[in-house]
Amino acid sequence: MALEAITGELSKFRFKVVGARPAKPLTRPADMSTDPVPAGVHILPELTTSTITAQVATNSIPTPKMYGTPKAGESMTWAEPKPGEASWSGSLSGLVLPTEPERAAMIALQNALGQYVWIERALDGDTTPEGGYVIITSRGMPVPVEGNVTFDVGFTGYGPNFLDVTNIA
Repeated sequence: MALEAITGELSKFRFKVVGARPAKPLTRPADMSTDPVPAGVHILPELTTSTITAQVATNSIPTPKMYGTPKAGESMTWAEPKPGEASWSGSLSGLVLPTEPERAAMIALQNALGQYVWIERALDGDTTPEGGYVIITSRGMPVPVEGNVTFDVGFTGYGPNFLDVTNIA
């Protein structure tokens, strides 16, 4: 889908608080794809922002200083980094007029601070949700504004960030 056609208003965000450290190999909880949504699986309303950022660390071995090494400023040695460990993190925020189930979902995610949670997000029109296991690392208090509610949550990935969670057995 072209970027100019993607909007956040119809994005889908589902999660399940698993609490305990997930066993390896990491797999998608079986009840995440069932309809109607089973107990324990929550859906958040439209999000104002949802950011999932993956990064790869780099490792480089510094060149040792030896006799005959050029003086500082005379020459430059460029590092040749190698791929290292990858990690991912993200945040969610919203300003919504939630239904009672959506309000319960926001509270469940707020209460999951420090716990393992399976998350998956599909942007508007996308049929392949991305996600994986995360630890909820920060939360903001839901604050009502003329009937609407603001909320925000931050998380750090545990294990891989799957670009298509439907293929995780």
